[in-house]
Amino acid sequence: MALHDLGGDGPPVLLAHATGFAGGIWEPIATRLAGYHCFALDARCHGQTVTPAAASRSWHGVADDVLAAVDALGLHGCPAAGHSMGSAALLLAELKRPGTFRALYCYEPVTAPVDTAEPMRDEVLAELTLRRRDRFDSLDAARANFAAQAPFDTFHPASLEAYLQHCFVPVTGGSEPPGAVTLACPKVDESELDRLGRRHGLYERLDAIAVPVTVAAGPREPGSPSSFAAGVVQRLARARLIRHEDLGHFGPQQDPERIAAEIVAAWTDPPQVRA
Repeated sequence: MALHDLGGDGPPVLLAHATGFAGGIWEPIATRLAGYHCFALDARCHGQTVTPAAASRSWHGVADDVLAAVDALGLHGCPAAGHSMGSAALLLAELKRPGTFRALYCYEPVTAPVDTAEPMRDEVLAELTLRRRDRFDSLDAARANFAAQAPFDTFHPASLEAYLQHCFVPVTGGSEPPGAVTLACPKVDESELDRLGRRHGLYERLDAIAVPVTVAAGPREPGSPSSFAAGVVQRLARARLIRHEDLGHFGPQQDPERIAAEIVAAWTDPPQVRA
């Protein structure tokens, strides 16, 4: 598993990324987390991590990656922040090993009731992922493509650049031209992770988590993580909800300065009760 030292001075913290991204996507936020030494992991199937074909693609496996990063870096009792899959993985890790974290910031954790009547988007997202273009003749070609394509066209420039620099790898072999790149997370793996996104049983076990959690989300969108954010907060013992009506599921990439300030507040002034 690849671990990244994103710099900074102060107590160590851990940052966990969303599906399809990598630890380096946090760079624009890490540079704004004054007073902290930031570390990030590349979860299985992502970034520079080498994943055996037989390794589980379940989100419990991603939680094990989080715990492995904590152990390798000696981060027991540290604050942490996550986005989407990364948020769910932090919560699952805390369930597996209570006290792993001191305080959590979770932007749109992917979890929902198993019996929800809302039509979920996970299967649709999984199919769209399989159809996504994943190879480009150059990084510049990838940049031009994503800069004009939702949701990447809403990214802060530094976030888009972090995505390009850390979520692509050179193409090896084949007939592609020199300099060709492909997504670091194979789309078949990302699709499988999308399909398993609400099948980890986290939602029904949230009341067992004692660590303070700040949950942030964009406007409520049926079938998406933002729709269940309020329910997540209601089930946690110590939690608060922050709504961003002007941001979407990729809020951390849209406004890294605002999210960084929120993360610091979540760690320095964690919720004592549900709010």
